[in-house]
Amino acid sequence: MSKVKTKSILLKIKLDGNGIVNFDSSEQKFMWNNLLGKTKGFLKNENNSFAKKNWYMDDDGNSSYKLKISSNALRHEIFKSAMPFHSPNIIHVPELLLQTIATPDALLRGYVFTNRGGVSIKRSSALTITGAEQISNTVSSFELCTRSGEKKVKDVDDKEAGKDTTLFNKETCGNIEYVSEGVIDLSKLQFISLDQIADRMAVSPEQKEIFIKKLSKKIPKLDIKYGFFKIKDSIFSLPELGLLFSSENINFLVKHLLKLMLGLNITKANGYAKIGKLEYKYVNDPIEDKMSNEDGWIELKSLEDVDKMDFDSEIFFEEFDCEEAEKIREEYELEVKNAEANSKEAKEKEKRVKAMFFIVNNTEKTKEDLDNLDLKELNINIKEIKDRKKVIIKNILNDESNNINISDLNKLRLRELIQVEELNN
Repeated sequence: MSKVKTKSILLKIKLDGNGIVNFDSSEQKFMWNNLLGKTKGFLKNENNSFAKKNWYMDDDGNSSYKLKISSNALRHEIFKSAMPFHSPNIIHVPELLLQTIATPDALLRGYVFTNRGGVSIKRSSALTITGAEQISNTVSSFELCTRSGEKKVKDVDDKEAGKDTTLFNKETCGNIEYVSEGVIDLSKLQFISLDQIADRMAVSPEQKEIFIKKLSKKIPKLDIKYGFFKIKDSIFSLPELGLLFSSENINFLVKHLLKLMLGLNITKANGYAKIGKLEYKYVNDPIEDKMSNEDGWIELKSLEDVDKMDFDSEIFFEEFDCEEAEKIREEYELEVKNAEANSKEAKEKEKRVKAMFFIVNNTEKTKEDLDNLDLKELNINIKEIKDRKKVIIKNILNDESNNINISDLNKLRLRELIQVEELNN
């Protein structure tokens, strides 16, 4: 089979199910009131379970809806076997963190691990997927249900609270079909950033060797290039340190994802939704190979069909010469550091000038007033302020003059200024 040079892979997903598998908040009652044109008695209460929906309105202002499974729910179910939950605190345990992110599932799904006061890591998902929307003529309805357990005690003085009850209304439906669309972005899949310069560092550069070693146990024939890269045709010629996957490795990751999607089966207590049909299309020309174009779609019916897939990924990045990259980065980081230092110095100078203005004018102001003061509105002569400040300093230090009306608060500010000026000089 001839290989296809591809930039991305489009997906069409059909799901079959029964019942509701994705519920919404009770705030949906306001949409129902608009839909029905009047308030139903049970919609006034909070004991309602609504299915997630996409809402529509026609030209006459009439509302309608279609049941859906949210994209977040689909994404969770696709990767549930490997990532059943998210534990952000593992960033403080390097071994656990690397065991998590050095896996095909984490590279495909994406992740964010923040570290307050330290370095955070994140990776965007290569999979974009829409919520699965109803295409069948299924009509949902509300069933009256009961729950066991002790009733909640409510404030008797709160007349709006209503009475507590074990009864609740739950939206249900019969057989239902959904469709969803998606795309696998191979440019996001191809590169792993080890750099903070583009605000997308996925792995700390200090952990690179251990990361690659762990990843080699999960991806067969791992062929990964380490160096400085930039996106092809990008106007920003700024080297970014990272790892670049080979086309063979990208093939493996894409197949791994599609196998997970073929096994998609959402099960809840009173409903389910499972994969009915999965189709894909290679995108070589983004203008021609569109989602709406019916040509070029291939159905995946089994895991064997996934294994038969074979394509060459577009190379989205170009490598920098190491010496050139280090020189550019050194110059860039030096200029950034100088700019930050100049900005800090300018802010400190502005604070000193503002404080001088208030002290010289014997003005009682709060710290908030001081921070909000615009120097351009003062229209003051800085040299004049400094000269007047010297006189005030002399009088305060001699502590003999009662002619100048200076509050204790301003004296304290002035003494602080004296210390700052001495340090600056």
